[in-house]
Amino acid sequence: MLINCVAYQNGKKLAYIGVQQVSDYLERADFVWVALRDASDGELETMQEDFRLHELAVEGRVRPRHGQRRSPWRRNLVDEIAARGAT
Repeated sequence: MLINCVAYQNGKKLAYIGVQQVSDYLERADFVWVALRDASDGELETMQEDFRLHELAVEGRVRPRHGQRRSPWRRNLVDEIAARGAT
């Protein structure tokens, strides 16, 4: 679930944005911050694509390795993803 998503330009908040706007703002903002709580596999995969994250960056959250289970403490984890946009 998306908690918050904000785009910044020159150190100032441009806008609160929705998940569907992340890729657009990554192209024109200096910085995009996303906070997810109890993110679904689909949400994490979308963020992986938008932020161009390496598969290992989200592997344990999306697809636990064979024989691994997601740690119970992660159920309440707030995942934060931040990236610089095009400069």
